[in-house]
Amino acid sequence: MKYIHIIFLLIFQLGVLGVGVEKLFVVGLNGKSIDEVSKFGGVILFSKNIESSEKLRKLIEDLKRSGVSLIAIDHEGTYINRFWKADAFIPPNAMALGSANDERLAYLSGYYSALSLKSYGFNVDFAPVLDVNSNPMNPVIGVRSFWSTPERVSRLGIAFMKGLMDGGIIPVVKHFPGHGDTDVDSHTGLPVIEKPFDEFIKTDVEPFKRAVEEGAPAVMTAHVIVKNWDERPGTMSKKILNYLREELGFDGAVVSDDMMMKAVWIYAEEKKIDPVLEAFRAGVDLFIISDPKKAEEEAKILNEAIERDPHLRRRLEESLKRVERLLSTVSKKVVKVDLAPDEVLDEVARK
Repeated sequence: MKYIHIIFLLIFQLGVLGVGVEKLFVVGLNGKSIDEVSKFGGVILFSKNIESSEKLRKLIEDLKRSGVSLIAIDHEGTYINRFWKADAFIPPNAMALGSANDERLAYLSGYYSALSLKSYGFNVDFAPVLDVNSNPMNPVIGVRSFWSTPERVSRLGIAFMKGLMDGGIIPVVKHFPGHGDTDVDSHTGLPVIEKPFDEFIKTDVEPFKRAVEEGAPAVMTAHVIVKNWDERPGTMSKKILNYLREELGFDGAVVSDDMMMKAVWIYAEEKKIDPVLEAFRAGVDLFIISDPKKAEEEAKILNEAIERDPHLRRRLEESLKRVERLLSTVSKKVVKVDLAPDEVLDEVARK
């Protein structure tokens, strides 16, 4: 009996490895060929990929037919908008919703965003931003944040999140543990936050705590160092991601911000590490890598490490289960609405 159990365990582990770590990557589409991305678990589309409404629907149909499961986009609001050449409901900037300070309007902004995205075939939105805009010198968050206080960010951000979910779109709240109190953009540098630990938890982490309590299915990490918490950036910090799992009780999918961002490679080159492998060890389940060629390189490195390390094989199993479960966490609901999309925008502007 003991040997049969061992044989079944080996078969299961080989089966997990056979799935391929590529399923843990969400990649960009650089050209028009779908072949370069069909092996990966997900694709993120940008403005350059959206030529018209008709072509977008066809592209997403082809991606799904090729085996891609997660079709994602950054659809936050007016400032972060990929729909210059196709029709879609574009929600107000988060800070406009914060100024209106109306949960119903935040919810409907998320709900109508979801209906619009779902009509094209998207199933993931890397939104809402739950960063507290507490630093006026922040070059990357600004109007993407709902406000400068954790209470209003939590209340309106969660309303937007629930609107997305009721519209059938998986929301990914971001950027944990908080990117609001920085004066460096992680796209171009490595931000370091020096706020006292207790204060950081009370302000920056609070919206994520509330979102987890309200059923957030996925959380995106930030490439920021919180100096009084850990010397590693959040994406590569076991200490920070363990806090998300153990203290906040989160059991959904942990998603990295784009691993091509400058902050990642500044830290990786300084420490002479592979950032994807370090982030996987720390607890990240799903990696955004906008360059598919780089994603192939990282998948190879990760796969070789997993084959050598039984602990990483177990981590792979956990991550694959979380990604699979993510696909079934939301379903479109029939919602009784009292405002049409244009009326939502008018009401936010009026308020």
